[in-house]
Amino acid sequence: MLAPHRAWLAERAPQVGYSARILYQELVAERGYTGGYDTVKNAVRPLRTDATLAALTQRRFETGLGEQAQVDWGQVKVRFSEGLATVHVFVMTLGYSRRAYVEGYENDSMASLLAAHEHAFAHFGGRCAELLYDRMRTVVLGSEAGKPVWNTTFEAFARHWSFEARLCRPYRAQTKGK
Repeated sequence: MLAPHRAWLAERAPQVGYSARILYQELVAERGYTGGYDTVKNAVRPLRTDATLAALTQRRFETGLGEQAQVDWGQVKVRFSEGLATVHVFVMTLGYSRRAYVEGYENDSMASLLAAHEHAFAHFGGRCAELLYDRMRTVVLGSEAGKPVWNTTFEAFARHWSFEARLCRPYRAQTKGK
């Protein structure tokens, strides 16, 4: 009974923390599954085990000089005289040396993202051949047939600066590695 849902189950399980209860409820409510909870629980167990082992056995990877940088946004709460504010923090980390460039912005908009890239390139004295991203909305809109659908403004920016944009595997931010 679960066979027609195996691919969905393998994709959805990491998104819900391998919760058999949530997966069972979604299968029944959204996919017409009529089997039992124990069947789902037994199917999820090896997926959870594999993910746990993969997390424990991640391999460090190294990149050459100028080969790759990794880019992400973070957020911090900062107290100003007017009160508490959220600052969006742009971080670009060079893969070879682990040197980082960090800059704060009011938001993580496209204008902020592009300005931050240019400031980082100026700081480092150039850009890497490849930049690695989480699936942030200013970079990628989604995927079609397994290929990323790039934000057109960002894609033009990458072409202008002659770097290749790459994405982490979905729901596996730890694959960035730096």
